[in-house]
Amino acid sequence: MRFFTRWPLTLAAALAIFGAPLHAQARPTTTQDDDESHQVPPSIATGVTVGAMRFAGGRTENALALILMYHPMPWLSLSTAPGFAHTSLGTTSSSGLTDIPFNAAAAHGFEDARWSPSIEGGLSATLSPGDTSTALGVGRSALEGSAAFSVSPTDRLGLSFGLAHPLTSGSGNGSINLESTMSFGRTTGNFGLSAETGQPDSAAVLSRSLAAGVAYSIAGPLTLTVDAIHGLSGSAPTWGMSIGIGTAFAGVSQMNPSSALKRLKSTLGSKTTGTSGFARKTGAFSCKRAGTC
Repeated sequence: MRFFTRWPLTLAAALAIFGAPLHAQARPTTTQDDDESHQVPPSIATGVTVGAMRFAGGRTENALALILMYHPMPWLSLSTAPGFAHTSLGTTSSSGLTDIPFNAAAAHGFEDARWSPSIEGGLSATLSPGDTSTALGVGRSALEGSAAFSVSPTDRLGLSFGLAHPLTSGSGNGSINLESTMSFGRTTGNFGLSAETGQPDSAAVLSRSLAAGVAYSIAGPLTLTVDAIHGLSGSAPTWGMSIGIGTAFAGVSQMNPSSALKRLKSTLGSKTTGTSGFARKTGAFSCKRAGTC
């Protein structure tokens, strides 16, 4: 629990280390438009986040992640989020590197159409530095495909529907995400619902979660974020939260980690939105009862 009690200090240190270069990076791309939802990350964008979550079984996890993003073309985004985490359950605890996701996403918008619809598609590969004996990640490689459809009924309101589906065995279950964003100028509010699909591992139930967050434009694309998640099923985290800063979080594009669900997942991993593929038995007990989902 030492890391849990010290993570605010860890955030302060991270902000001190990364804040200055991130702010300098944001200056050349700053525009006269202060609306956070209109911001666009630079071609090379970064961010740092810290977070914590707790499961009904008693397990807690605290993590720090570094977001690295590259836009070789306006419609294409490449990103990764290496991180470090500490997890504990009773008297047992472990620390180490988290699973490392590598994401590629492409998007196309129809700006002249009513409600400015856009479509997005992506591939996500996960590299696990650990093994199946650790609770910090999957312990094996995984590949997932995703697609999303977004509309903007008004200049301030955005709605999106997303699907994710595993492409290899051991990649866990698929999921459905519903999200909405509301712009308030420099501040953008976000609300999302994530529901796991398919068959759960072991005796766990499918994960369902609600997430909410805010993003504040400090200077152009340099954005401060605060997010929280609440599980609606026993296998989802009872609660979780994260705080981050960086240029990777600017705007509301599905290609960027610019929603509460994506920002939490970047920090705390897929366990915030799903349990399949992370479940492991402890004796005769399922991961749900053991708190290791």
